[in-house]
Amino acid sequence: MSGELIFIVYLFNIFVSLFVGVLLLAVKTAPQLKKQIYHRAKIFLAVATLLSGVGNSLVLLFGMENETVDFFSLVSMVVAAFQACLFTFLVLILFHSPYVSLRHMLKHLTPTLVFILVYLVVVFFRADVQVYSIPDFLNHIGNPALALRAGFALVYVGQLVVYTRLFLRERRIYMAKINDYFLYCGRSNILGRL
Repeated sequence: MSGELIFIVYLFNIFVSLFVGVLLLAVKTAPQLKKQIYHRAKIFLAVATLLSGVGNSLVLLFGMENETVDFFSLVSMVVAAFQACLFTFLVLILFHSPYVSLRHMLKHLTPTLVFILVYLVVVFFRADVQVYSIPDFLNHIGNPALALRAGFALVYVGQLVVYTRLFLRERRIYMAKINDYFLYCGRSNILGRL
């Protein structure tokens, strides 16, 4: 990647992170959402998004953007995995899904937590390498930490598929409940008039 493109990507990432974080904090929630868990999750996601934007701003401010962009960057993948999980569960809370629980959230965060633990053990015995091109990646694929990061990238893609399917399933259940409710209300009104 050229230096200008990396700079533009960082600026875009900073803008989006800060905008989404402020939006999550500023937008009032619907009065029907009285559960405290939704408000806490929204604030937690907003703060995490703002911290991501501030972190990228600091990287850009100190001119480290060209030093930190490598294939399967540890920080980028871990942040993305946490954000994907939190965002999915935040949306599921909107559906009043019974699937939202600490147990299910921890189950979905387990691959990321295990990856962090195994990565720390691996780099304790052998240093990690940074790669900036495909030939460089192929030359260093024998490095255990790099192979682990590449493997986690595949796990992350799998997590995104699981989150998408989970969202679609819970949305379908929620829409069915709404349709049944209005169908029931319609029948009650018709029977009341008879």
